[in-house]
Amino acid sequence: MSMYYTLTLMALALALLLWSLKPAYTLCRRQSRWGWRVVLILIVLFIIGYGVATAYILLLSSSSSTDLVMAIIFFGGSLFVNLVLYLSLVTIDSLDEYIVVNEYNALYDSLTHLPNRKHLIDYLQKRVQANTQKATLAKPKGKAEADTFAVVLLDLDKFKSINDTLGHMSGDLLLKQLAQRLSAKLKSAEFIARMGGDEFICIVSTGKDSLDTVAELCQVLRRQLQQPFSLNGHRVGISASPSVALYPQHGEDVETLLKHADVAMYEAKRQQLLFSVFEPYMSKQSKRTLEIAARLPGAVSNQEFELQFQPIFNLAGHVFSTEALIRWPQADGTMIPPVEFIPLAEQSYLIREVTRWVVESGLERLKYWHSRGHKIKLQVNISPQDLVEFSFVEFIKGQLQEKAIEAAYLTLEITENAIIHNQVRSFNMLSELHQMGVNISLDDFGTGFSSLSLVNKLPLSQLKIDHSFVSDMDTQQRRLAIVQSTVDLGKNMSLEVIAEGVENSNQIEILDLLGCEYIQGNYLAKPMPIAEFECWLEDQPKVI
Repeated sequence: MSMYYTLTLMALALALLLWSLKPAYTLCRRQSRWGWRVVLILIVLFIIGYGVATAYILLLSSSSSTDLVMAIIFFGGSLFVNLVLYLSLVTIDSLDEYIVVNEYNALYDSLTHLPNRKHLIDYLQKRVQANTQKATLAKPKGKAEADTFAVVLLDLDKFKSINDTLGHMSGDLLLKQLAQRLSAKLKSAEFIARMGGDEFICIVSTGKDSLDTVAELCQVLRRQLQQPFSLNGHRVGISASPSVALYPQHGEDVETLLKHADVAMYEAKRQQLLFSVFEPYMSKQSKRTLEIAARLPGAVSNQEFELQFQPIFNLAGHVFSTEALIRWPQADGTMIPPVEFIPLAEQSYLIREVTRWVVESGLERLKYWHSRGHKIKLQVNISPQDLVEFSFVEFIKGQLQEKAIEAAYLTLEITENAIIHNQVRSFNMLSELHQMGVNISLDDFGTGFSSLSLVNKLPLSQLKIDHSFVSDMDTQQRRLAIVQSTVDLGKNMSLEVIAEGVENSNQIEILDLLGCEYIQGNYLAKPMPIAEFECWLEDQPKVI
């Protein structure tokens, strides 16, 4: 009986050792360390040893208790070898998986699963190096054909306001949806990455027709942004002005390319361009922008701004209203125009303080004008951030009560962009202001994509036709048709219509024939500092 158990255990031990050869060989292939090769050799030697021992017992045809004990030890050793190899494989598999995950996380954005900044830079460096090597090898033979491509930077406008109003989960959801759209729709893009925050970059080969290729891509980008995003029951629109740096024209290394794409982005935002391609002059402008941004908080805190007022007339030549325009005077007598610092104030969330200062200062002057018998209205521009600030309505109400001014004498001007970022809250706030008696004006009418639908939805009192249509209407039939249709729309909806940017008497005559009741422009009266405006107002002649 002892012989049976001994042989059985020896056979099982041999079988286990033979079974262990496969995982041992797998470990040798996957790991370069010499230790696993030693283990494999030892297993082979053990198999030979176990075989010799088993043959010896069979030749004797007998087995002692000592042989049985040795067989148990051999069997236990075989089990131990298999267990060690199995656990080693499991550990190595876990480590490999961990390494793969770490490598993925190092190269891909965890939220959108697009390549991240590091991956983008690696990709660009390899592409630039390959192009440099190609050019070096081609030198003896002549000029090599360059691998030209464009770096297209997409930085979302006012994305922080979405996070602040709808929450970070909604902001993250928007970024995910945008990443999916970009991946699905930008067929010409060879590489799409998220740089971080609300910045995305697309790489596209350009060839000879670089600007045409870039323009086409930017159009696709804007179309994708124009379609509202569904964020937990809210339909939200966003905007952006793509910026472009071309290789090798705008930089022969990765750092320069990305820097110039960033510079072009600031220029696109500053001028509100559809898209912007880097130009050398932009670098100087970028430095100025950084200087203004650094000084802006102090200017807001110290109230370094001043107001100028531009009258709005009816066709009889009487002042109907005046628009408050903010300016930032400098020690050398120059002015920093609002187009340079207002976007920076919006980006840094200083715009709320700026708007409050304009409203408070403007109403203070309006109170004085009314006391002098000039019952005109005041028009103030407000930003998208004002429309999502919960205390804004109470602030306006408090200012009107403090200065004893009827709400009907205040008009708040908004643009379409101020609405599309959070339509529900914006509509609610504008409705509250309208119910108080404050007038709501849609500024730059006709330049947006949803102007007509907004006229139908918003509690408007006034439309302001953008100056780009008015200034060319006497020379371009299409512009004239837009002005005509806007005037007719205003009449049919009982809205005041103001034509901005009037530049000559011929335009005034055309607006009179079209039935536009109110006009504004430098031809009639330029924006004036407070003292000059008040002197002008005291003895105002008929301008028309």
